[in-house]
Amino acid sequence: MMDDELPTSIELNITKSGPKRLQQTVKKKVRGKRALNFAPPVDHAAKAANKKNKILLDEFYSGIDLNEASKKVKKDDKKEEKPIKKETKSSNDFDELDEEFNQLKKRKNLKGRSGEKFTKPAKVPEHDDVDDDFFERGQKRKYNGNSHEKSNVFKVTKDGKTFVPSLFSNNPETPIINLKKVKPVKELLFSKKKFADFKDLHPHLVSCLKSRLNVEEMTRVQQSAIPPLVSGKDCLIKSATGSGKTLSYLVPIVQKLQSIEPKLQRSDGIHCLIIVPTRELVAQCFNTLADLCRSFTWLVPGCLMGGEKKKSEKSRIRKGITILVSTPGRLIDHMETTKNLKFNKVQYFVIDEADRLHEQGFEESLSKIIDHLKDECETRPQCVLLSATLSSSVQDLAGMTLTDPQLIDLCDSQDDIEKYALPPQLDLHYIVVPAKLRLISLCSFIVDQISKRKLKALIFMSTQDSVDFHHGIFTKLFSPLLEKSQLTPVKFFRLHGNMEQKDRMSVFNSFQSIPAGILLCTDVAARGLDLPLVDWIIQYSCPSKIGDFVHRVGRTARIGAKGDALLFLLPAETGFLNLLQDALQINFSETSLEDLIKTLLLVRLEGKFLGTRNPREYAAKLQQDLEKALYEDECLLNLAKKAFLAFLRAYASYPRETRTNLPFKELHIGHIATSFLLHDSPKDLGAAAFTYKQTQLRTYRRLNPYNKECRDPKRGLPVEMRASEFDSGIASKKRKT
Repeated sequence: MMDDELPTSIELNITKSGPKRLQQTVKKKVRGKRALNFAPPVDHAAKAANKKNKILLDEFYSGIDLNEASKKVKKDDKKEEKPIKKETKSSNDFDELDEEFNQLKKRKNLKGRSGEKFTKPAKVPEHDDVDDDFFERGQKRKYNGNSHEKSNVFKVTKDGKTFVPSLFSNNPETPIINLKKVKPVKELLFSKKKFADFKDLHPHLVSCLKSRLNVEEMTRVQQSAIPPLVSGKDCLIKSATGSGKTLSYLVPIVQKLQSIEPKLQRSDGIHCLIIVPTRELVAQCFNTLADLCRSFTWLVPGCLMGGEKKKSEKSRIRKGITILVSTPGRLIDHMETTKNLKFNKVQYFVIDEADRLHEQGFEESLSKIIDHLKDECETRPQCVLLSATLSSSVQDLAGMTLTDPQLIDLCDSQDDIEKYALPPQLDLHYIVVPAKLRLISLCSFIVDQISKRKLKALIFMSTQDSVDFHHGIFTKLFSPLLEKSQLTPVKFFRLHGNMEQKDRMSVFNSFQSIPAGILLCTDVAARGLDLPLVDWIIQYSCPSKIGDFVHRVGRTARIGAKGDALLFLLPAETGFLNLLQDALQINFSETSLEDLIKTLLLVRLEGKFLGTRNPREYAAKLQQDLEKALYEDECLLNLAKKAFLAFLRAYASYPRETRTNLPFKELHIGHIATSFLLHDSPKDLGAAAFTYKQTQLRTYRRLNPYNKECRDPKRGLPVEMRASEFDSGIASKKRKT
């Protein structure tokens, strides 16, 4: 007997001696070496036989019709027995089945004999024969007698056996979505005028717009904003994203500064100050200024932003800057530490993306900058404020900076100035995806698009860790698979606020210049960035605010170009569509998950069963291959765990206005882990706190005794919560008995 087979304890039934009426049977447990005296010896031959019997038993139950087999055994043995009932079986019935099995076991070959009936394997559907119920939700195991039977939806046949891939089973039901058709808020983009028609603009400035920026026609916001700005009036500009707001204030500023006589010099100091919210927007605005000032060499643009070396920025300030573009945080830093930074000659003050500055918490910084300008400027500067929406906070900021401003709002609906306007050439789509299928659906979408044409897209995610994880999956695992499948190669980039400044600028410049690529990013890329030739905007996670949705989709369909945007939704998030439609007056079209999954047939995967051309098998195989590769790469595995927990934290912190339509309590944490290629339990992944929070949210309303709707009217408050007016409030200690 092997050491690992020695019993450590054994339970014995001991009957005490004495008269029958006093006899008692007592269970006694024997431990240690004494258990060896009572333990039966291990028969290894019997164990091997039992193992063989188990294999035969599995084959017996899977391929033999019990009724037919029992009839044949009866005929051979010439015994008259009652027929076997499949519905209910007593202990004697099971003994009969064991006897039948022993008889059948003596045969050398169970398969291929006459008189035996086998179950017919289910037919494997071809690619074109996929049924309409392919993506029904809510298919659960149904208990029937002594066996578990699965519903026939999502069934896949492999090696003659039919099964349901776990990726497609036990998914929540998708609610019916009834979206009404609404009349969208429109804003006409182009006007009939050209920059050359303005007599006040310098010819070199017009030629520079045409040759370097490829701009001839004016947009309506530029036509409306340039004349009052040239005349010296303060302006409050509200316009849709991608309508040319940046040139609407840069062109008149460059025109007026180049016309000053005598010509300005670098030593004269700063004459224009422009505040923008992000570093990428600083770089974009600075590059546009550099192109406009090529013909006017005495105008020197400069920029200040976080992440750059302060020593080099101080050196540029010391040499002299005419037009300064900066983020508010870095500007205040230099105001406190750099003596050469003077604002006494500032003539123009611009705040771009004012609503974003307010959302990022820059109100205090903007107040300091405005007060500093009021103290230092010799004359009051001309002020311009730009925003995609004029919320109450933006209007308060306008009251601090603008004097008798001219409002420029070109939306066709003037009832509510807080309404957003989206480009009319933008097509909006949505897709409802169960949590387990999120990653596979995203891969399917990429395959679908690159199989048609070159793809340049932005994929917005909720957290920085999610961006890092998906970038690692796509670059290390998915890109080699696309190359092996001879599909159009695509390069993946990532951009978020926790990257080093050098890497951020490198990614931004590279993605701007290439004709095709996919940028995985957070909302740091959602504001103001002009990324040319972007075809698609994919929102892989819902935005926390309606304004963020507008600015995300505003990265495409810019300056008259066509664009598309896709919003990923979980089955419990479909109410978010109605919220967006009511707030923005926009229309959505649905994208079929079934059609997306079918595109995986273009991907070359390894596996014998893949010859059936079943998209479900391809999806399950791709998920399995990605999971296997993830657990072999420790770096990717750590990224997946961090991204999973970060996603849960972000989802649990949605603001109140969107929380009802993005309910955390309905989130299936285990299925979310599957979308990050993790098959460990949420507790092992460190998500026990989130599971506990879900339990609290689900039971709080039901168990809250102060909730009048849930309280039993006959009983009132529970006894433990009733308090006497003489109660001291100190919990009494129970006496030990």
